Amino acid sequence: MREFICTRPACFVFGCFIFSSFCLSAFFIICAETAYPAVIYALIAAFLSVSVFLFVFACRKKGKTADFLEAFRIRTIALSLAAVSLSIIMQYICFAAVPKITIKKYAGQSSEIKYTIQECVSFSSYSSIYKIRINEINGNRTMLGGLLISDFETDLSVGETGYVTGLISENDSIDDYVVSLISFASEGRYLKIEAQEGSFECRTDSHSIGSVIARFRQRLSSVVDLRVGQKNSGLVRAVMLGDKSGLSDSLTENFRRLGASHLLAVSGMHLLELLMSRTALSVRTRRFFIVLSSVLFAALTGFSPSILRAAFMLIISKAAFTFGREGDSVTSLFTAVAVLIVIN
Repeated sequence: MREFICTRPACFVFGCFIFSSFCLSAFFIICAETAYPAVIYALIAAFLSVSVFLFVFACRKKGKTADFLEAFRIRTIALSLAAVSLSIIMQYICFAAVPKITIKKYAGQSSEIKYTIQECVSFSSYSSIYKIRINEINGNRTMLGGLLISDFETDLSVGETGYVTGLISENDSIDDYVVSLISFASEGRYLKIEAQEGSFECRTDSHSIGSVIARFRQRLSSVVDLRVGQKNSGLVRAVMLGDKSGLSDSLTENFRRLGASHLLAVSGMHLLELLMSRTALSVRTRRFFIVLSSVLFAALTGFSPSILRAAFMLIISKAAFTFGREGDSVTSLFTAVAVLIVIN
């Protein structure tokens, strides 16, 4: 542990932040009722106090090389405690305070909602579930996510925006309670709207960047289905677009048994890097285009977590080489995951 702190201090700090974030987010989501604010504030104050004390103590430590290394380790531990404090603040706000306020304010009301369709979760002739962005509730602008549920046939499309009247309630789950609760909370989808039949109005295509990318991705998937055929299009879409909805259960299980299921998420990015490495451009120019391609590929695949993690790792690695530093995959991984947690 002492060697790891000295050789990879950033990894240790980010690792503490990541581990505490995962544990705290799960705790606040599942056991929100027991998250007393006074206890949370006391924990934050305790971690910050110890962090400041250790940092000041390390700064006053002078002398031999051994003392310098010891002070370096103490400073790293102090920064790690500060990172844990930041994690407590972030997770409490995102998964305890904000959901409680949001649900109390809107749940139980039949309201007119302006929506934008982000993704189709399930669809049939008698019901449908969509992930949506809630733009307005009764004319008041919001920045919320939610689920739009109907018990009748709909013809909504990804990227579409419009108005619907429905009953707002707390978003609990679809199948597995704990898994779906964590999944929806991580996306900020605390509300679900049960749409009233015949209440959809003013339906138009949204022109936001996210909606344009979503529609382009959907059309590209249709082209792949048409050109490749239904039998092989699922694998091509998974590799090139990060869309694994068309993979058969047997193929997914075969990849999982081989321990290669992660390749389906990042194969397209690896292919882009391979193609760029074959060009006659200078090294610096190739690195620039590889970074640009990874960002565009992440956008094309809908900014899924696995793609974003790979893109951030690639960007950090190329940036290190560009500035004359040696790339380190472990540091890139920890940094990428920490950045994703902050963004999310």
